[in-house]
Amino acid sequence: MATTASAATPLPRRGIRGLTRVAANEWGPDGINVNIVCPLAWTAALENFQDAYPEAFKANVHMPPAGHYGDVEKEIGRVVVQLCGPDFKYMNGETVTLEGGMGQRP
Repeated sequence: MATTASAATPLPRRGIRGLTRVAANEWGPDGINVNIVCPLAWTAALENFQDAYPEAFKANVHMPPAGHYGDVEKEIGRVVVQLCGPDFKYMNGETVTLEGGMGQRP
């Protein structure tokens, strides 16, 4: 597992953000928008981790200030749907973080 001082964590994030900006510049003239959504959501994998390793879960997984993890359909999915609509046509090459106030912007 990578630590906060490890290059394994921020480098891939920066790479994906850079690729998104390049794609946004290349495809923008064709009317194609490219953005990143970085969600903090409760998933089956996170639930399995909690069940399999309760001590590690308790030590490493923290509740966001919103008081709950994002619901994939009700909270995160709705933002993605909006990003795909005409109201966000001018938004291109951006990173949208949905993490309940955790401040984990990549």
